[in-house]
Amino acid sequence: MLAHEVEDAPKTVFFHERKGTSNKQLDKLSKKELSRIAHDLLPARQQLPIYGARDEILREVGASDNLIIVGETGSGKTTQVPQFLYDTGLYTRPTPGSSARPMIAIVQPRRVAATSIARRVASEMGVLLGEEVGYAVRFDERMHRGVTALKYLTGGMLLREALLDPLLREYSVVILDEAHERTAQSDILLGLLKRIATRRAAAPKAAPGEQQPPAGGAPPGQPEEQPSSTPLCPLKLIVMSATLDAEKFASFLGGARTLHIRGRQFPVEVFYTGTPVTDYLDAATTCVTQLHRELPPGDMLVFLTGEEEIATVTTLLQERAASFMAALSHQVDPGADGRPDEDDEDGEAGGIPEGEQDLDGADGAIPAAPRSGAQGPAPKQAPAASEEEGLIGPTTLGTTLRMAVRPIYGALPFEKQQLVFEPAPPGTRKVILATNIAETSLTISGIRYVIDTGLVKQRAFHPHTGMDSLLVSPISRDAARQRAGRAGREAPGRCYRLYTEETYQKELQEHTVPEILRCNLAAFVLQLKCMGIEDVGAFDLIDRPTEAHLAQATATLVRLGALTPQGALAEPLGRQMAAFPLDPPFAKAIIVSQHLGCTSELLSITAMLSVENVFFTPPSEDGRQRALRARAQFMAPEGDHLTLLRAFEAYAATARLDLRRPPPRALRGLTGAECLPATARTRGVAHWCREHFLNQRSLERVWAVRLQLAGYCAQLGLNPGLATTGPAATAAVSAKDQGGASLLSRDPAPILKALLSGFPTHLAHRVPNQRAQYKLTTTSEVVGLHPTSSLLATAAARQRGARKRGSSKFKDQAQLGLSSLPESVLYTEYIITTRHYLRTVSAVVPEWADEGPQGVPMPTATLADPEPAAPAAPKQEEPRGAPAAAAPRRSKSKVEVHPTLARRLPAKRRPATAALAPRPRR
Repeated sequence: MLAHEVEDAPKTVFFHERKGTSNKQLDKLSKKELSRIAHDLLPARQQLPIYGARDEILREVGASDNLIIVGETGSGKTTQVPQFLYDTGLYTRPTPGSSARPMIAIVQPRRVAATSIARRVASEMGVLLGEEVGYAVRFDERMHRGVTALKYLTGGMLLREALLDPLLREYSVVILDEAHERTAQSDILLGLLKRIATRRAAAPKAAPGEQQPPAGGAPPGQPEEQPSSTPLCPLKLIVMSATLDAEKFASFLGGARTLHIRGRQFPVEVFYTGTPVTDYLDAATTCVTQLHRELPPGDMLVFLTGEEEIATVTTLLQERAASFMAALSHQVDPGADGRPDEDDEDGEAGGIPEGEQDLDGADGAIPAAPRSGAQGPAPKQAPAASEEEGLIGPTTLGTTLRMAVRPIYGALPFEKQQLVFEPAPPGTRKVILATNIAETSLTISGIRYVIDTGLVKQRAFHPHTGMDSLLVSPISRDAARQRAGRAGREAPGRCYRLYTEETYQKELQEHTVPEILRCNLAAFVLQLKCMGIEDVGAFDLIDRPTEAHLAQATATLVRLGALTPQGALAEPLGRQMAAFPLDPPFAKAIIVSQHLGCTSELLSITAMLSVENVFFTPPSEDGRQRALRARAQFMAPEGDHLTLLRAFEAYAATARLDLRRPPPRALRGLTGAECLPATARTRGVAHWCREHFLNQRSLERVWAVRLQLAGYCAQLGLNPGLATTGPAATAAVSAKDQGGASLLSRDPAPILKALLSGFPTHLAHRVPNQRAQYKLTTTSEVVGLHPTSSLLATAAARQRGARKRGSSKFKDQAQLGLSSLPESVLYTEYIITTRHYLRTVSAVVPEWADEGPQGVPMPTATLADPEPAAPAAPKQEEPRGAPAAAAPRRSKSKVEVHPTLARRLPAKRRPATAALAPRPRR
């Protein structure tokens, strides 16, 4: 038996639209219809626990400028507190004689939460989304200045607004929601809001609604101005969370008052495994299939760490269904009547089979097949799971319920994210596979059972090595309690933890480590410098980063040229980089591309890297093979960045998108199909995307992001249409063209040089006599290329071509494969799973890192680490975890160059002893 305990969990209201009304339909409803929806939702609002505390909350907000609200998950604080403030009219009253009105900002840690909650609140208020209620997230905005009063946005967006207006005059109240998650943006924003509140308190006073918000704002990166003589109302700051160290936050805000709002509680029975599991994905799959057969109706929520794991578990569930069907087929009499054997007469259809195994010590055990019933025909083969609906038939899982698998993660298109909020069809159990986005940011109705793997994917930065990696890490006990609480929102539930009780009590930390203590701070240091905060180390934060973190961030910015060697803001490069809503390396690459004549290509590559899930891979083996063959048409021998570029430009050519013309202002803020011409919304484009296994909605999102970035370029005086070739968007793309060396026969060197200017330390050199193994220049760590890299695919293609030609130049196939890989690569992603991988890599020449384009001088004096000493003779293999050896300095006369780059180098730049690999046969 499983050890278990009982925990209390609250109840909340379902954050989704009224049943039968889609999001697109809501956007087209009349005011009368919207008012009817708001009237229907009012009784549910009034039943929320926080509704009874309305008067007390308004009293506290009026009496003090800082307030902390600790409301249990499900109390309704996220949706109701902003409406309480709006209904008073005190904090959103327009200035007399002007249509401008101050706004109430509600900061969310994730874009999915900001958009979905804004839509819910708009429905409760009976208004269209984008009018009185709007949102603003990265590359997506839906609001109208002068009309919008409640604005849901992410922390990064509010930080960017602080660059334009250091006093945030457009806002009368800022609500920092889900503060317990301790994201780097929320922590820095909290320190900045405390500073702004002090400055606004020193300005001449004005009643709420009597100040005149500026029409524009200071240029990007202007230093902070002195307190203005214009009357300003005090900035109200409200910090909200479900599990928060209230005393710590109250002390940071100067003794702020704290209100505790209790939610509705239903008991949650918590189960632990008897022994640690070795494969949590297989254990989660087993748990889902076992519980689906045994438990009464009720939806399941499974916490996983990322998109790839969600896809893996979806495939495993389908394979389990197939294995159940195979087991059932052996129990069915193959006679003509199609009835089961008489020996099985005592069985019960869909019952729990004998020999069923629980989770103890059985990570991936497949439960035995259920017995067939005595009456009725033999069970038939269930239809394959639909890729769109995710349905798995009831017979294959030994229950009368069907299973509808619904994923939810940040990169999922908005339309598919909304599927998790829709009620399951009759006779169907909804199984939601989610990342930690479903811990607190979203509330989903119908959940009765939670399966907690106890893991989360977190970004970790190592200041001594300068490496930023994505690690799968254990959650905290706070997070575990939040996950368990998801099962008790509407009725008693259960939580199945795939770890032992001892692990929970002794190994998990009580609170989540703040992100600001484990992330790269370069972007935030640059933003603070642009706000005029020179002494970043003295900036008031609730948890202060280490000196090593700040020193490494400063060194990175100096290396990129954003700061001077003395640590001051560099002009104009630093301000230009801060103007882009990107990490500093990508912003630097786009700016440098202007001098190299390839800005159009860099915008496309950056937009593709900003959107996940562009390539679609079906779960079936046959589908995977077809997807790989289709993807091979876009494979560029130069690497993954050019592969992404070729895929997008092929889509742009099919949709007839103009990549050279700056976007009109009317398109800024639009997303998806809204900013696409009619030529991109035809059935032909949709068919082309399906044929090439490309996600059309993701590509539309890429186009929207690219338009936004091109708009930022135009504002900075950069020409976004510069390209290394002729008009890219008008080039005809045929299957033959896609199979060539380059989509438009362009010179890849300027593109790769621009990328290398943003990632000068992201270099790795091939380890001799080891296939696909590279040594990092910063740490000398030996890592592999990710299996999905196009460099491996093109190397394999060369190997097959040489084998067909019967080449005798190489002694064995291993030597042949090694010769096809580049000597040096640039990478933009470093990931750690069961192994260490470089993902999104391209072949480069190391000498390019020392070059600087005309007009953008490369810094000669930096705060980088001292020159590495000459290493000892390298060993053939280095054990993982061994101390890193210093990176060797490479002689310019002995650099091997990838063949597709070497033929494009000027003769005077080619190494005299370059070893060129054989070129693939066209």
